[in-house]
Amino acid sequence: MFGKISATGINSTNTALAGGATFQGTSEAVSSYSQATVTLVGTASSATGTLYFEKSIDGDTWESVPRTVTDITATLPFTFLLTAPFFRIKYVNGSTAQTTFRLLTKFANGSPGSISVNDSNTFTKTVDAQLVQTVSSHELDIVRGKFSYKSNIHKFGANADIGTSYEPVSTDGVYQTPQVSGATTLRVKAGNTNDTADGSGAREITIEGLDETGALTTEAIATNGTSAGTASTTTWLRVFRAYVSSSGTYATSSTGSHSADIILETTGGTEWARILLSGLPLSQSQIAAYSVPLGYEAYVQDYALTVNGNKAVDFIFFQRQGILDTAAPYSAMRAVITLYGVDNAVSLAPKYPFGPFPALTDIGWMAKSATTSQVSVDFEILLIAT
Repeated sequence: MFGKISATGINSTNTALAGGATFQGTSEAVSSYSQATVTLVGTASSATGTLYFEKSIDGDTWESVPRTVTDITATLPFTFLLTAPFFRIKYVNGSTAQTTFRLLTKFANGSPGSISVNDSNTFTKTVDAQLVQTVSSHELDIVRGKFSYKSNIHKFGANADIGTSYEPVSTDGVYQTPQVSGATTLRVKAGNTNDTADGSGAREITIEGLDETGALTTEAIATNGTSAGTASTTTWLRVFRAYVSSSGTYATSSTGSHSADIILETTGGTEWARILLSGLPLSQSQIAAYSVPLGYEAYVQDYALTVNGNKAVDFIFFQRQGILDTAAPYSAMRAVITLYGVDNAVSLAPKYPFGPFPALTDIGWMAKSATTSQVSVDFEILLIAT
């Protein structure tokens, strides 16, 4: 027997479920089949439901394997390998009542069939998939947002004034890493008259970092010309990127998007980040450091370092876990990569990425030199939701 569809009321149903309600299938003998495929479709995409594949060796004692269903209006099929003689399905609806719902279970033999997707589909952790060698670019799919739980973070930093003591590779030699009690609001420091909310320069700055809970946060704040700007709503624990997100000028190769250095500071005047006016305004901070947000883990996939002239510079890539810790014992600030005497340039794309770096971990590059040096760092982070 090649396959069959489970009858309605057994392990298939056309009955819509109330919020929180359950469809419980009935035990079926499946010794003649190798796999079960379940297809769901219905309304109430806002309700997250849970599908359970349930198996039993005697028809009395059951084991359940859950699958989270995030959108039953567009759910791809779920396939389960049958390893016990009895099978049934269960579906627990989310909090929103359905107006229509169809669940179809099919039993079959042979290897699992392929799942057809198109270019608009986004892969989540709950989408069943076969492992195959692909002819398309996995990296490109990540950058395009085709995986809801993976993203690429391109980090780069530069420091034109590296001295004889280790300091962060960032525009101003700063990556502020206070404990939770030091989390703070930030503002744009008083600057150029053109860099104001209705001026010809930078009108708005977007900040990316972590708030005092360690959550990934983005906030846009207005510039204020020759006066300090209004403090942010967010209380910042880390800032790893800032950029000009609105300008009064259509920028060209000769005219930039801001008229002076843009500095983020506390109300007490402590600098946290700087966007340089350097020849052509850069409109972007240069911070070769990152802090892994709550709910994620990170992997460093490659790096490239440059040094001006033939000067020898020492680099350290560090990690420090547990950034929310408030009392000893603390996690150590620990070297992951050490490179001594780098001159000109060096790069590495390892076969296996560095990591994992768990949530709430600082990672980044520091450097020092016997004589004042200009350095830059570029590295790629793969960020995965946990």
